[in-house]
Amino acid sequence: MTFHDPHLASGADSGRTIVEALGGHWTPRGGMCRCPAHADATPSLSVRPGRRRLLFHCFAGCETRDVLDAIAALRLPGGARVVFGTDEPIDTRKPAVERLWSEARPLRESPASRYLAGRGLTGTSALRFHPRTPQGRHPLTRFLPAMIAAVTDETGLVAVHRTFLSRDGLSLSSRQPARAALGSLGSGLVRLVSASNRLGLAEGIETALSACRLFGVPCWATLGAERFKRITLPASVTEIILFLDHDAAGHQAETVARERFAGRRIEARYPAQPGADWNDVLRAPPRGRMTTGR
Repeated sequence: MTFHDPHLASGADSGRTIVEALGGHWTPRGGMCRCPAHADATPSLSVRPGRRRLLFHCFAGCETRDVLDAIAALRLPGGARVVFGTDEPIDTRKPAVERLWSEARPLRESPASRYLAGRGLTGTSALRFHPRTPQGRHPLTRFLPAMIAAVTDETGLVAVHRTFLSRDGLSLSSRQPARAALGSLGSGLVRLVSASNRLGLAEGIETALSACRLFGVPCWATLGAERFKRITLPASVTEIILFLDHDAAGHQAETVARERFAGRRIEARYPAQPGADWNDVLRAPPRGRMTTGR
């Protein structure tokens, strides 16, 4: 969850000190760094300047006190220290994206977990369930159950992606659009699992989860073939495997990705069947599963 440190100054200097000490990169909007509360091989702690103080969010799920205790124990220079208080009120004014993400609950035994199970998949901590997710603009807004995905960049949470579901989770909602983002995606992705130097990229969440299961490669979702030209990846990623749909958009995404990430080793993989994606492959008999791109 996202939380506020009630006694930590909100200045950029403190944020920069913390992020850089934990192996991250600071920007005016904040930064991502390794969480000191767990063995973090890939940056999972977001540090962002709020209206009055720094905001922290550990995407691995570390508890508030554990993270702040660990930061305090670093004894960083320049006064970037954490001092706990119990009576300071917390500013509850949140943008819609952060509010929806914080209201959503873990997937277990939810319609979202049933939706994924029906596709041979299990979720990760980057996915949650919300029973009443707004769909459509006022005055036509409806509230539907949805799988909520965190969209993050190097600064942390920037948007959420909503997969609207039937009440029982056995199918997508019949009301369109069944999938929609809330917030500006920018250069963000759905970082489903921790990355290594070898990272898979796929268009959709279900495709990325399928690639993780089929090939044992950590995979993130770009949320569209057109977004391969916008996303940014950690510098630590030196090898990229593109798990693409076998269609024109998939081939175009490969071309864009090779231009975008020139200088890194890139491999493209396609399902053997034209028109198929990797979730189709996961649920099909294990024959003729893959073709390889350039």
